[in-house]
Amino acid sequence: MTLWGIPTLKREMKMMGLSGKRVGRSFSQTVRENQGDDNVNPENENEKELKGMHLITKELENELAKEKEPQRPCYLRKQRYGYRRARNIRLALPAVRYRAEAHSPNNVVTMLTAYVMRKIPMALCLPLLSPYLQPFGPKDHGVNFAVAGSTAMDSPFFAARDIHVPQSNTPLSLQLKWFRNHLNELCQTHKDCAKRLQRALVFVGEIGGNDYNYAFFQEKPVKEIRTYVPHVVRSITDAVEDVIHEGAIRVVVPGNFPVGCIPIYLTSFPSSDPNAYDDMKCLKDLNKFALFHNNNLQRALENLRQKYHVVILYADYYTTFQSVLCRAPYLGFDQGSLNKACCGIGGQYNYDGSRMCGHAGVPVCSNPKQHIHWDGVHLTQEAYRQMSEWLLGEILSNIKCVW
Repeated sequence: MTLWGIPTLKREMKMMGLSGKRVGRSFSQTVRENQGDDNVNPENENEKELKGMHLITKELENELAKEKEPQRPCYLRKQRYGYRRARNIRLALPAVRYRAEAHSPNNVVTMLTAYVMRKIPMALCLPLLSPYLQPFGPKDHGVNFAVAGSTAMDSPFFAARDIHVPQSNTPLSLQLKWFRNHLNELCQTHKDCAKRLQRALVFVGEIGGNDYNYAFFQEKPVKEIRTYVPHVVRSITDAVEDVIHEGAIRVVVPGNFPVGCIPIYLTSFPSSDPNAYDDMKCLKDLNKFALFHNNNLQRALENLRQKYHVVILYADYYTTFQSVLCRAPYLGFDQGSLNKACCGIGGQYNYDGSRMCGHAGVPVCSNPKQHIHWDGVHLTQEAYRQMSEWLLGEILSNIKCVW
């Protein structure tokens, strides 16, 4: 056991205005209450995203005053599974650099989890996560099992529905297998593994978006895609149950974005009916679909909370993005470019799937910090920063640790 980082952690939490006592509230409830070629700007390059699972761990003892309600010792180790996407509470953390290498719809706006995954170690004074398949590199503080373009469902699910997915797809089930292999390398018995995981924070996701993206962009009807939701949600919750059975007691599960607000979707599924768009010029039906997934996921997570009585946080990406969009002018974003890509060319949304950001001749805006959308698929670093401040504050406030 090491106590390294305890004084620094307390200091970081104090800087963020977090006492560690704001626990038990709904993650989404708090959010609602506070309502890239030579042309690529290096300050706003997104990092290639991964979807999947993550784990952060380093033991930390309780050294603070005792509370009336006993709290479990806090984690400092992190594990993440899924697709790496990469508030009111303001975080005093350094900026995170990232790089955009996604050129297909299977990478829609998923950098946020990657961004948060970089900021949490910073907040907890830990190194960044090491990829599981990386042969060298420290894994004492956590491991990243996430893989670009991965899905919640296995390939046979898509084959049965005539949906093509890349042969390189690394579904959640394979990431869970890596997770178990990692545990076998770390500990000798299940009891030992469980003890380690009790001091861990596990991210399962963001995952599931690609399952729908592959279907949408292969022109499957929405009515059919809605039938996939129970399967996707079940795959996610099965993964959550698996990590709980291994000993995890703190799990974060992100929901999906309002994809109807993303330039690639706005360009690919235009409507001549003004009523098809909401007040923020987003496609209503696509956002309703995202909410359909999120609502089903939240109900399933609540059932797991009742069953296991562990901390399962729902990370409300949907509401957090909508909050940034609604407050965009006050946050310094250009009101006239809220649905346009900074790095892109052509059309109403400055996005062309045949000439994406990074292609020769595709320009970059001069003011990326004033744009929400980077390349029509991902958000800008500034948008991710704004969202991560909401999300990170809520995660650290609700994981039921005594700081």
